[in-house]
Amino acid sequence: MSLMQSSLVSAPNLQIQHARLVAMRGLCDKMPLDYASYQIDMGQFTQAIETLEQGRALLWSEMRGLRNSMDQLSDSIHL
Repeated sequence: MSLMQSSLVSAPNLQIQHARLVAMRGLCDKMPLDYASYQIDMGQFTQAIETLEQGRALLWSEMRGLRNSMDQLSDSIHL
C-alpha cells in the first residue's frame, strides 16, 4: 500500500495523479481486502482490521488530495 501511495505522491501534477488513481482502482480496492482475508485466515483479527482501515484511509487521503481548492476554482473562473 505504501508503494501505491508513493506512486501517487511522485506524480508531477493533478491530472497524472488522477490518471494513476483511476488506473490502480482495482488494485487499490482489492489489495487491502486480500491481505485482510489472509490475516483472518491466520487468526490475526486485529491486524486485519488495521489493514482495512489503513487501505480506506489511504484511498480517502489520496482522493481528498485530488480536489482543487476553492481558491484555484475561483482563480480559474476569473480568467
